Amino acid sequence: QMARLREALDSHEVRDFMEKHLNGNRIYFGSYNGATIAPKNYDLLNTHCQDKIREIRIDVAERLQKITDNFKFINDYVNEHPDKKEALYISPRLGGDKIGSEMITRWDMQKWAPDIMITNTSMLSIMLMRKAEQEIFEETNRWLNALDKPEEEREETKKNRIFHIVVDELHLYRGTAGSEVACLLRMLYNAIGLSPVIEDANGNMIPNPQIKILASSASLGDEKSTQKFLEEFFGIYSTKEGETVFNVQAGSNYTGSDHGMNI
Repeated sequence: QMARLREALDSHEVRDFMEKHLNGNRIYFGSYNGATIAPKNYDLLNTHCQDKIREIRIDVAERLQKITDNFKFINDYVNEHPDKKEALYISPRLGGDKIGSEMITRWDMQKWAPDIMITNTSMLSIMLMRKAEQEIFEETNRWLNALDKPEEEREETKKNRIFHIVVDELHLYRGTAGSEVACLLRMLYNAIGLSPVIEDANGNMIPNPQIKILASSASLGDEKSTQKFLEEFFGIYSTKEGETVFNVQAGSNYTGSDHGMNI
């Protein structure tokens, strides 16, 4: 997934496009797991142990320099072997003459929540329980609730501020393990200040339009049982008579043309 994101959001061509057409803005993304560079939270490091902090900062700087050197090596290699272009995306593209889109350290992502965060359920569970990552969820909460806008503009602004959850290998989340992840998702909704369902003008409970779910699976079962599983797992449902909440798209040669989309 990271290689695909780098190619889609951080290639030379995309960096040029964003500089020219998006006023230098970026769609930032980052991988947040146990292997992510930098320990804990920079602001929470023990300020009384200056030698230890200095040691940590030097270690982070050295690891970032290795990534930069590696990017230069790969870039030079691809220049000599144009048919090996896919090698450009196997590791972070830290370098070049333009700002990249990938956030490398957990300190950066804690300070400025990325637009796209790739993590796993174990890491997400830890993040939701400790102070180190609290600002990530608080900043996301403020953005989703448009607290950066005047009060009279917030409701309209919120219509375009959507939180996407993407889950791969959904069929793995069955039984006890699935129940634990389902609870984790509800903790996430609470942390970012969104209810998975809201009440409409007629008193029906309907999916919150600020939450969008995209999930993939090799096997889920028939349509009816799949709908039930998705509603229970994600906590998103509708009490409207006969309303189907999730669009289940089978595999094969789907192109999006049935829905007027060009994919």
